[in-house]
Amino acid sequence: AAAVFATNFLPVLQSVAEDLWRSTGVPPAWIPDLRASLLHNAVANITALGPQDALTGPAARGDVAAIARQGAAVSAWSGEAGAAYFALSALALQMAQARAQSPARTKP
Repeated sequence: AAAVFATNFLPVLQSVAEDLWRSTGVPPAWIPDLRASLLHNAVANITALGPQDALTGPAARGDVAAIARQGAAVSAWSGEAGAAYFALSALALQMAQARAQSPARTKP
């Protein structure tokens, strides 16, 4: 199951992102470069820093209002994608909280 999380869900998430970009009017010709840039930076950061320290976005900032807004918008577009957004955001918030409470970050 770990390998499924590490690799098999990535194409699913990218497909949802592509569909969502298209639905919001992003020109299809831009999508490959958007995807490549975001994936490259994410993988580089995860490789260099580990998953917890590579986390970015509203969950990393603890911005639950942004998560609620974005989740509602995604849910209006696709109920299944919205449920996935909220489930993954909950996991991301847990990661961010664990990072904030890690001994390396709480030392004076």
